[in-house]
Amino acid sequence: MEDKKKLAGKIMVTGAGGFVGSQLMIRLNELRPLGVTFDPTESSQLVAVDLREKHNVKALLNEYKPEVILHMAALTSPAINEENRELAEGCNLLITKNLVENLPQDCHLIFHSTDKVWTGEHSNPNEETPVNPMGYYAELKIECEQLIMKEVEKHHILRLGIIHDTTYKKAISRFAGPGGFVEKALDNLKLGEKVEVFSNVKRCFTKRSELVDFHHQLLGNQNYGTYNVGSKMLSYFDRLNQLCDEIGIVDKSNLTSTEGKVNPIEQNLDTSKLEKVFNIKFT
Repeated sequence: MEDKKKLAGKIMVTGAGGFVGSQLMIRLNELRPLGVTFDPTESSQLVAVDLREKHNVKALLNEYKPEVILHMAALTSPAINEENRELAEGCNLLITKNLVENLPQDCHLIFHSTDKVWTGEHSNPNEETPVNPMGYYAELKIECEQLIMKEVEKHHILRLGIIHDTTYKKAISRFAGPGGFVEKALDNLKLGEKVEVFSNVKRCFTKRSELVDFHHQLLGNQNYGTYNVGSKMLSYFDRLNQLCDEIGIVDKSNLTSTEGKVNPIEQNLDTSKLEKVFNIKFT
């Protein structure tokens, strides 16, 4: 922790009003991170900046000169990315490009990518598996990855599965994805309501609390590169069952299974590199 204290006041979190960014601000509070949001705010730890405008980014980075940027800002809804490609390009690729082009020297960039860079054709893709993007959102994430790999020496790119919490809270940011299915399902089960969930659709999942703790571990870490992040592959039905056991929902009679028709049916992730390098396993 002593090494991390040297970063106090030198950490920036983009997308600080989002699902992960808002929790990062809490987790890193003692290190006094600066959070960047799109919407106006009265918090002394947050600044409202439209990162799609290059001059805004240049001015922000020149003023604060961060040594670490945790880049969470993105338009994460695949549907909205498809429906509004101009907005999608601005909120994903353009923001990343502006940051990279104005990054302070030796700045460490931590970036969220997605398991949607694959389409399920590989049974257990690792970080070297050729990408085949599923949708415009994934295409933009791949462009961001390539830009970061080329221009930023100190970087961690995290390819993430489904990120969830155990209780639903409305997103703070207007650009946050729809999300919340896992959390809403758990809340409904707590209330004794029926929940129907896919038993044939399988993904790797990421608990938000574990992901936030992992970001803390990444501060000052020099094992740069790209990493797959997530649990072992489970169906949505099995994941809900697992979480019910973890948080003490004893009566699971209202949890029923059904079959979904989505593409891909299965998307696995080989996380062995992450587990070996960081001695960590997402549950």
